[in-house]
This record gives sequence, structure tokens and C-alpha cells, in this order.
Amino acid sequence: AATNVVCSSTTSCTATSPAGTGVVDVSVTVNGQTSATSAVDQFTYVHVAPPVPTVTGVDPNSGAEEGGTIVTITGTDFGTAVGSTDVFFGANAATSVACGTTSSCTATSPAGVGVVDVQVVVAGQTSATSAVDQFTYIPAPVVTGIDPITGAEAGGTVVTISGTGFGTAAGATEVIFGGKFATNVLCGS
Repeated sequence: AATNVVCSSTTSCTATSPAGTGVVDVSVTVNGQTSATSAVDQFTYVHVAPPVPTVTGVDPNSGAEEGGTIVTITGTDFGTAVGSTDVFFGANAATSVACGTTSSCTATSPAGVGVVDVQVVVAGQTSATSAVDQFTYIPAPVVTGIDPITGAEAGGTVVTISGTGFGTAAGATEVIFGGKFATNVLCGS
């Protein structure tokens, strides 16, 4: 049945169509009498594709290769119902996807390597890729040697640690000796 039926005269009515598919006959019932169907009363439902989501930002835009980084994705036309939106980091699906609004979702990054595009999929529609949706996987640091290899039990030995993937920004790298944090950590190159 249609809703919002308003008849302004005995020859004209307006009504809001209900959901439907295909071609249907529109009939009118007045005082128990229903109009006959014919070719002139047919209404065709057309499929309207949902809007294509867009990604306008990813924060943070980098995280560990093993995954587990909670990322906020901003954009447009995200689905807010539980399970209505999927997020992919490259070819890998994110976990714990939650969209509080149609313009913001959080997701936990899966494991990955290199630079990947973060894409949002809603109702079969996938966001296009661009420079603003990129996420960089940061490899775990690797220790290749320490010098010296011994020191006093009281601590205080200055140790040079060699390897790859160390962060040079202040506070970016922590050094741990058997579960205890080292002090005065400095990574120059």
C-alpha cells in the first residue's frame, strides 16, 4: 500500500510509493471498489545504486607491520549500521571496524608491508584510491650487535646497539635490557 495518499479532486490523487522491484500495476480502491489494471497504470521501480564512499584521511597514516594499529578513517558515505562497512588495507581486511557517523570510522590495521591504500566498501561500492588514503607499514627494528657485551650489575655501562629500523626522533626508540628500560637512549643514524 502507498502512503501519504491525498486526493485533491475526484480525478487526481498523489501518493508515496512503497519499496518494490520491477514493473507493478497501480490500483485505486474507493469504498471497496478497486480499479481494473491496464497498461496505463504501470509503475517501474528502478535500482538506485548507493553512493560511492570516499576516503579523505587516515590517522595515523603508519603503523607496525604486525598490524594492530587503531586507525581513524575520515571521508563520506560510510555505513553506520554494524557490519555495513568493510575497510581494507591493500588486499587485507581490517578488523574491529566501527563507524560512528557517515564520515568517520575506526579500524584495526591487519598485518602488512610497504605502503598500501586504505579503502572503504559499503553496499558493494568501493572508495577510489588516492594519496590521502595511504598507510605505511613500519618494519620492526632489528638488532645486529651490541658493544660492549658485558657491564656492571649496578648498571651505568654505555652500550652501542647496531641494527636497522631505529627511530631518530627524540623518544621514538626505547631500549630494554631484560625487561628494564635503558636511560639516555640516543639514535643518531
